[in-house]
Order: sequence, then structure tokens, then C-alpha cells
Amino acid sequence: EYIELPEMNVPDLMGGQTFLSLRYEDIELIASSLREQWDLGDGPIDDLLMVIENAGIVVAEDEIGSPKLDGLSRWSLSKERPYMLLAQDKRVAVRRRLDAAHELGHVILHKAVTQPELKKHFKLIEEQAMMFAGAFLLPAETYEDDIFSLSLDAMLATKEKWKVSVAAQIKRLSN
Repeated sequence: EYIELPEMNVPDLMGGQTFLSLRYEDIELIASSLREQWDLGDGPIDDLLMVIENAGIVVAEDEIGSPKLDGLSRWSLSKERPYMLLAQDKRVAVRRRLDAAHELGHVILHKAVTQPELKKHFKLIEEQAMMFAGAFLLPAETYEDDIFSLSLDAMLATKEKWKVSVAAQIKRLSN
């Protein structure tokens, strides 16, 4: 009652699909469509958390205390608003950006996933969120133009521009 949250701007980009029917190409298109909806262009995103919060997603951080858990997200059906919790104990900026983009992937792709579906298809759901994070942070059309070599020095230069870890870049390039 004391906080005025930004208006919700989280579009439904699933087009009637369920997470089980999503292909890699669909996830690429959804990530690109979200960037377009939010008017982000095809370049690096300067302040990802501000973009997420300005879309009306509530973001909090806390010490999660688990090396395996970097964040979590959930839609509040009663408030019709997504909430995201990021691990505060992972104090690396590029890691935090990837975690936020990953949780954003869950918000966009997995809104309708039930607890039994999550349990049964956990690995697929996590892979989809990671694919979304890579596609959202590193759009194929422009990111790949910056890849002039696969050397560590070249990847570190690209890391500085795109603010995404070398490991995440390698994962993105392998898709």
C-alpha cells in the first residue's frame, strides 16, 4: 500500500504455445520480440535490472546460501505480476546479469508451468531459460558481428562490450 510499482509491461509472447512445444528458433524469436517490445535495439543492454524493473517485475536480492541456486522467479496470479529473487552472494556483475536474464526467461516462457510440470521437466525448463538468456543478452544479428576470433583475448574484449561472461558467450555460440 506504500509503494507504487511501475505499470506492467510483460507481454505474452508465447502465442498460445506451451513450453513443451518450444523449439530453439521459437525462443530466439521470443527473445528478439521482447527486445523489440521494450525498445532495446540489438546492442548491449546497459542496465538490465532497471529494464526488468521498469517493465513492472519486482526484483529483490538476498543471500540464498546455495551454490546451486542463483535466483528464482514466480508469477503472482492474485496480483498478476512476476517477482524475481536474485542471489546476493554471487557478487560478479556478468554472472548477475545472466542470472537476471535467465529468470526473465522463466517469467516470459514459463508463466503457466505447474508444480508437477516443473518437477517432471525441470531440466528442459532450465535449458529453455538459459537459451532465452543468451538470445536476449546476445542477439544473433549483432553479437555475432563482434566475434572476430575465438581466442581468449577476443572473448574478453567482447565480454567488456556485451557485459556477458566468456563462458556464457561460448554457450551462446555453441547453439
